Amino acid sequence: MILFRGALRQEHSDPARLGEVNRLITALTLLFTGADYYE
Repeated sequence: MILFRGALRQEHSDPARLGEVNRLITALTLLFTGADYYE
């Protein structure tokens, strides 16, 4: 969670990459919380 917060805080100075970070966080979230759907 600390890594996510750090990434989001960093993105405030680089909004152009915000979409890229959101995609990464979404992918990680699905990986950990939606793993049951991919078994």
